[in-house]
Amino acid sequence: MTSGMELQERIAELEQELAKASEIDKISRALNAARSEDELLHALAQTAIASGAFSVSLAYADLGETGDLEWLEIVANWQREGVTLSPVGTRFYVPEFPFSNLWLSDPEKAQLIEEVATDERLDVNTRNLLLRVGTQASAIVPLSQAGRWVGLVVIVWNTPHQFTAVEEAVYHTLPALAAAAVENLRLIVEKQKAIVDKLYGISRKLNTAHDLDELFEILLQPGKDAGAMVSILFYIDLDQTGEPEWIEAVASWHRDGLPVIPPGTRMLLRDFPLCQLFLDNPDSAILVPDGTIDERVDPNSRDAVENIGAKGLVIVPLTQAGRWVGALDFFWDDVHEFSEQEREIYDALVGLVAAAVDSRRLVDQLEEMVNTRTAELRQSEERLRAVVSTVPLVIFSTDKDGTLTLAEGKGLESIGVTPGDLVGQSIFDLYQDNPTAVETLHRTLAGESTSFVSEVLETFYDNWVNPVCDANGEVIGMLGVSFDITERRQTEEERARLQQQVIDAQQAALRELSSPIIPVMEGIIVLPLVGNIDTSRAREITRVLLAGITQYRAKVVILDITGVPMVDSGVADHLNKTIQAARLKGARPVITGVSDAVAETVVDLGINWNAVETLRDLQTGLVTAIRDLGIQLDKIR
Repeated sequence: MTSGMELQERIAELEQELAKASEIDKISRALNAARSEDELLHALAQTAIASGAFSVSLAYADLGETGDLEWLEIVANWQREGVTLSPVGTRFYVPEFPFSNLWLSDPEKAQLIEEVATDERLDVNTRNLLLRVGTQASAIVPLSQAGRWVGLVVIVWNTPHQFTAVEEAVYHTLPALAAAAVENLRLIVEKQKAIVDKLYGISRKLNTAHDLDELFEILLQPGKDAGAMVSILFYIDLDQTGEPEWIEAVASWHRDGLPVIPPGTRMLLRDFPLCQLFLDNPDSAILVPDGTIDERVDPNSRDAVENIGAKGLVIVPLTQAGRWVGALDFFWDDVHEFSEQEREIYDALVGLVAAAVDSRRLVDQLEEMVNTRTAELRQSEERLRAVVSTVPLVIFSTDKDGTLTLAEGKGLESIGVTPGDLVGQSIFDLYQDNPTAVETLHRTLAGESTSFVSEVLETFYDNWVNPVCDANGEVIGMLGVSFDITERRQTEEERARLQQQVIDAQQAALRELSSPIIPVMEGIIVLPLVGNIDTSRAREITRVLLAGITQYRAKVVILDITGVPMVDSGVADHLNKTIQAARLKGARPVITGVSDAVAETVVDLGINWNAVETLRDLQTGLVTAIRDLGIQLDKIR
């Protein structure tokens, strides 16, 4: 019986030891697999979580100048729902940390407190503090390696907790088991953090770089920190199909101050050393410890590396969404073995730098375009101002209500106004006495291009006005040019007056020629009429005839109408009045040269020429007139 009981006890002990070993092995494997502080915490906390703990915290130890533990910083937390813990990043000054004396005194042993309210190791203040925050039981697991503090694991229960043999074995094993894993992960995390911080610093500075030189200075820093002697930044230009074709050095640095490739150097990419090396590897940095012997470097490129006195080199290809942007090169004057941190930084630069370089290049191109356009606009403005200040015109603009926002030009001098005086006034008020101008300007604000002539203080302006629209096509004002045409108008008026004088003189001469008085002999004058006769010309015929009667003391007046193509009632009336006027002057009127067509027209129109003496032709009229004067004509034999 006794042997059986002992055997059962032994089996129970073995099972318990197996459970301890299994739990510790599970934690050990979880610790080795942990790749983050949260995974590390869950590896350490799995036993506590299974036993009902309501929070677990992992803290890193920071040592003072003397090597003593001075600060604890929480780096990971686990808690059940509803539990509030000090957030990650919280730092505690160790002398003020709860019951620190208890675990500081034995850094290699876990401190297990099953019931805070009764544990005699706690002083009154510490007990009251723990109870106030709901801590009823706790396990403090110090982590140290070779006598040096690494960290601390704090496990809390909100009810008294009796630790099992497995728990005790786990918690007492953790100081030695977990210290190395925590230390290694901390180093990895800090290393990664250092890389991230460095890359973040580069990224932040790249985003604030004001020009290419400042950008390049930021990119230089990783190479400078690693002892590089040369660095060059290149832009790559693509052909029409999007393939890299040209490479241009845009920034260069040499430790001794002499650039290996001066900025501005440009060549076909296929002729550039090392080009194939980075074209074949667009997604990762190319690290070459010794370019003089590396098989990846072709003979021509090897010669180029040696010519600049270099051996180690790094090429950081810069691509953006599969599109080549450029390349960043570093060179060392000796063989350079790259650390793991360097490799990670250069690889990270591939994606980090490309966007910044591409943006910088785009900004520089835009700035160049803006500067060129600004220079062109400045020249245009200068030319415009030269025109405005010398040519008698006015340039003006208004807002949508007609308020002047611009009024400049030499054309203002004529009305005694200086540039800018009219700004702020309503253009409709200025033209309030010119309804046509006001109506025209309203049409402009309705979207119509207009023009009109206006007079201001005896100065005449030829105005051309266009609506100004926004991006949506809405009229937001108008822009116009007014030309001072006063002098031109005066010149045109003077020209018109002189032209009218010439016309009047020509017409007078024509009248004289069209109604000539021909004195045939004493007492007889002939007035031949040619062309159409209107009211104005009829008056002139009457005036000329009466003047001829007086001048030549004519007794017989012959009106020869052989050259008059048409006689109507109006012409007949004019001739009748002329004949009556001649009779009143005491002369005998005779009409000759009545053609067949004229005779038919007179008959058809019913014109009464019964009181008018008419003869067939001028010859007959002359013979008749001579005989009437009592002059005997003899035939010449």
